[in-house]
Formats: sequence, C-alpha cells, structure tokens
Amino acid sequence: MKSFGALLFSLTLLVSCGHDKNAVYVKDLNIVGNEELGDGAIKDGLATQELCWVPFTNRIPFDELSLQRDLSRVEAFYRDHGFFQAQLLSHKVTEAGEKRVAVSIEVKEGPPHLIRKVTVEPWNLSSDVESVAKALRKLEGHRFDREKYVRLKEDYRLALLNAGYCESSVTGQVRVYRDEDAVELELTAKVGPQCFLGGVLMRGDVDIGADIILRHSQLKRGMLVTPNILKKSERGVYSLGLFSMVRLEINEREEEADTTILKDSDSKLLVLPEKPLPEDVGPHKWVNVTLYAQKKPLREFTVGGGVGFDRSSQQARLKASWSNRNFFGGLRTFSVHGVAGYTFLPAVWDRRLSGPSGEVGVSFIQPGFLDPALTLASSATYMLAFEEAFQYHAPQGRV
Repeated sequence: MKSFGALLFSLTLLVSCGHDKNAVYVKDLNIVGNEELGDGAIKDGLATQELCWVPFTNRIPFDELSLQRDLSRVEAFYRDHGFFQAQLLSHKVTEAGEKRVAVSIEVKEGPPHLIRKVTVEPWNLSSDVESVAKALRKLEGHRFDREKYVRLKEDYRLALLNAGYCESSVTGQVRVYRDEDAVELELTAKVGPQCFLGGVLMRGDVDIGADIILRHSQLKRGMLVTPNILKKSERGVYSLGLFSMVRLEINEREEEADTTILKDSDSKLLVLPEKPLPEDVGPHKWVNVTLYAQKKPLREFTVGGGVGFDRSSQQARLKASWSNRNFFGGLRTFSVHGVAGYTFLPAVWDRRLSGPSGEVGVSFIQPGFLDPALTLASSATYMLAFEEAFQYHAPQGRV
C-alpha cells in the first residue's frame, strides 16, 4: 500500500510539473544591488522565473528574448517606486547543471525621490473630495509610489462624481526633478455643473410593475445623480428577484426640466416623485437616467435529483419547484417546492432505520408592503426526516 502511494505521488509530480525535455530552465534568479526594494517584489513582475517544484504549477523555460524585456521591466519597476536614477549595471547567464542556468541581474538603485509638493484643485467641493485631497497631501515627504498615486487620483475622481459633478474628469502631472531627488504632483479637475435627475427612461423587459420598480429604485426628480445613488438604485430593483440584469446609465436630458413628453417610443418614461433642489445650489444641469433591465421568466419550473452521504446516513432525493414572479400582478412571487427521497440509516447495506423522507413548502413575497423599502416574506414547510435514532415530522412557518 505504501509503495502504491509513493507511485501515485510520483505520477502526480510528473504530470503537474511536466516539461519539455529539450528546454532549459532557470535554477536561480538573483537580484544584486537592491537595498530598498525586495527580491520578491522585483521578481513577481518578470517573465523569467525560477524552476518550479510545487505540484500543479507550470514550468517556464528560459528565454533570452524574455530576459531582455525583463531588464527594461526592472528599470520601469524602480521608476514606479520613486527611484528615477536607478540603473541596470549588468546581467549574467551562467550554466548551473544539465539544462539549467543561473540568471543574475545587478542594479544600482540610486537615491529615492521624495514628494515635496502636492497640488489639488479644486479640493473643497464636498467632505469626500476634501478627505481625498488631504490624503494626497499626506504623500508629501514620502517616496513616490506610482500605484498609490494612481489609486488616490481615481479616488479623487470618484469623490467628485459622488458629489454630483457627473461630467468630472481629472488630469494629473508628475514632475520629476532628478538633480534635486524630488517629485511634485499636480491634480487638476474639470468639474462642470452639478447634475440633478430630471427623468428615468426604462428599456428592455419592463412591461410590468413600473410603479413597484420605481419605488424600489428610490429615485426622485431633483436628486443628485451620483455613482453611489445609481448603484443603490440598481440593487433595489435587482432585489425584486424579477430581473437577471439591471443597469442604470446617465444620458443628457435634451428637454426642459419640467417636460414629461417621451420622444423615444421604445422606452417608458417614469413619473418621478419630486425632491426640491438645495437652496444654495450653484451651476447645475438636468440629466436623464436610463434603466436597462433583462427580465427573468415570470413562471419557472425546475426539477432535479441527487444523492447525499454523511457519517450517519445516505440519501437519494428528487426535487421539483414552481414559481410565479408576478402572482396576480404587483410583482408578487409565489412558489411551491417539494422534495421526495429515501433515507438509509446508518447505510445502504445496514438499514436499521430507513424509510421515505421529504419536504413540501410554499412561499410568498410581497414587495413594497406598506412602505417602498419594506418587503413581506412568508413561508410554510412540512418536513419528514430522520435522525440517528428516530424519525420526526416538522411543520414550520415564517413571516
């Protein structure tokens, strides 16, 4: 038995780390001269990799052309981490056994470039925008890190969008002063007017339940249009369980703010509840939001089966369910399910306590019950099941 296990393990290693017999592999990959940046961080971005020994991983053959590209990647890696004067001094490829080579890359890091000034304009349009601007200014005195800079730049753009400036765009400049080992960052935003919701157009499979869809979206005419609000509205509509896909997109409103005429015959225009604009509102514009939805089948029947095993029993079961997602209108969901099976205790070959088992149940979901944000869910089930020493009946109900 032990010899069989050893053979199986050897075959696993052979299959998982199988490789071309004529290929040459890297036995050792060494980075020399790096003091600030670790070997692992540098190696992770290279195509040249050391020979694998872990099962179920690929072995990457040595390739001279890939190594030449990796040399450029090393210099770029140092620039992205604030070493703009880093130099690649040399590289060596030496034999390290049969069809094995050792690769050595020598670098000179040079001094790190510190951020001495960060300029963000504008920075005081909202608390979130101000918070991101402060985080950017905290970079002063620290070594430049491109990944962190790009992430904060994107955070700044999202903060502007979530302040209602739906046309915002951000440009950034990184000024490098090599002789002074310094970096200056400048982020400038093209803000534009704040965007307020004028209307909602519905496209796709939205031929039922428009009022309930609107209530669950919680959209109101005159509210700020932001990514966070649109995502919250998408989640609200999706929670109805009626759609397989829900997406909200901004499109510029061509009509006046109080217009209710719909020019597109393929869409539905929802009549939104009103929300007054803030008294101190500045330059602003009205935009429409288009809701795209793909509807699930209103009526669905499923059937399936399976077997189950655990420490104390085995089971064979069949399951069937039927649901109606627009039960008597109003996007109510009514479903019925049943499970029929046979349980063997403790095992198929030892039927000390065996017999039929199963479950039947019904459920009902009413969206917008008393309040748009409130959903009524109720269910009733009856179970016939087995435990190790007894059979039991279990009626259950939930609201």
